[in-house]
Amino acid sequence: MVEFGRHALEWLSANWPGVPYPFSKTTVVQGYADMEYPMMVNDNTTDDPTFSRFVVEHEIAHSWFPFYMGINESRYPFMDEGWATTLELLIGRADLGVDRADNAYKEFRINPYTYDPAQEEDLPIITPADAMKGVGYGNNAYGKASIGYLAMKDLLGDAQFKSACTPTWTGGTANTLSPGISSIPSMMSPVRTSTGSGTTGTLATATSISPSPVQTATRSPSPTSAASPCPSIWSSTTPTAPRRPATRHPPSGRTTPKTPS
Repeated sequence: MVEFGRHALEWLSANWPGVPYPFSKTTVVQGYADMEYPMMVNDNTTDDPTFSRFVVEHEIAHSWFPFYMGINESRYPFMDEGWATTLELLIGRADLGVDRADNAYKEFRINPYTYDPAQEEDLPIITPADAMKGVGYGNNAYGKASIGYLAMKDLLGDAQFKSACTPTWTGGTANTLSPGISSIPSMMSPVRTSTGSGTTGTLATATSISPSPVQTATRSPSPTSAASPCPSIWSSTTPTAPRRPATRHPPSGRTTPKTPS
């Protein structure tokens, strides 16, 4: 998990969104939530390392959206979950290869609402969060918003798309660090492991990664386990039948409307 967090900080800082990680550190707790907080991620524990990496990359992407940008995620979740879902695909292509990452994205994010005839799937993406619930909320915030961003990226091309978005992402301070931060955290190291009530939680802290030079690493797929929440997506290049995602983002422990947070 430490290496996954470090990789996410490096890749996201150097590639997409391509804005250096704007905070002094980040902490990843392997626990029970799949939820992002400023400079902190709390991820469910799974038996599938590939899926664990997928979740932590999504949650760390929230460091930029909404926290750095200051988005009102409670009212317009498409502005943070849509971007985090887009970034999860782009970094996934570096981790797993384009075909495997795209197949997982289609099955997990796109197929559930494209094959669902329910009228709640037809809500405009800008519908405020407090007016939605259930799958209407989850798909509006995640897959539908994300594929809109990707369509614009494909239409404009990477360079023009990034040029158009970066001033908004950074408030006009593209590729600069926040005041008082001289370097981006570079090395993640385990801090402690604690046990209680028969469960184990691992706490890891990021302490310094250099934003450049950073290489886009391609990794061999990690072995997967049948106990994974979505094993067929991450363990095989062959798409399987469409499935409905949890209301949050990859399996979330929440019951309130929200997808991978």
